[in-house]
Amino acid sequence: MTSTPLFPSVLGAEFTALHPCLKQVHSGESLKLRGTVAVDRGKSLVARALGAITSLPPAATSARIEVQIESSDKGERWIRVFATSHTMVSTLHRDGELLVERLGPAALKFRLLVRGGGLQ
Repeated sequence: MTSTPLFPSVLGAEFTALHPCLKQVHSGESLKLRGTVAVDRGKSLVARALGAITSLPPAATSARIEVQIESSDKGERWIRVFATSHTMVSTLHRDGELLVERLGPAALKFRLLVRGGGLQ
């Protein structure tokens, strides 16, 4: 792993303002999480096509989820399993001040902000 884990390196000093649970999840340690999630999907043709290309899960109101986070010196790999049947894998790395998440052929860039202990 790098000397500074991914999320602390992207957020800088703002990392300290995260809620303790978020700090633990984004500390740069490999870990496995379990819980429930609601998934809302767009209904337009473009939204459905992009969802298929990026392997987004189907819509659900309360689905079980398992998330495996694997940290390395290159960034993080997130393996999400929704309702024990749909797997979504993404890789995350830093590009300057941005967090980049690659989902299949798509690369999404995020400028992260800490607000009220949460991430925006």
